[in-house]
Amino acid sequence: MTEKSPLFSIDETESTGIGGLDKILRGGYTIGRTTLFRGASGAGKTIFSLMFANQIAKSQPVVFASFDEPVEHLVAYLDHWKSGQNVTFIDFTPSPDIAVSGGDVIPPKNNRGFK
Repeated sequence: MTEKSPLFSIDETESTGIGGLDKILRGGYTIGRTTLFRGASGAGKTIFSLMFANQIAKSQPVVFASFDEPVEHLVAYLDHWKSGQNVTFIDFTPSPDIAVSGGDVIPPKNNRGFK
């Protein structure tokens, strides 16, 4: 017999709100785990992620990390849906004065604090 984690069980899931996806995921997303959505630009990752966060936030707090979309845009979506009161956003979008190319961080020309 395997011992269960005191924080969560891999058997505990939360519905995505989409019946077919819940079936594929065997009940929904695993509670207590980080979920990463990836795909091509324009595939719908952001909207899908927000819909998922909104569904989960009905029953528990959610932390939503954004690496591309400005948080103000995400909040605007939730405001439009009249929801999201239980969602905390963390903004990991790059600073406008740092260019990213090929996975490398390229500092601004004035080299503020970069070596």
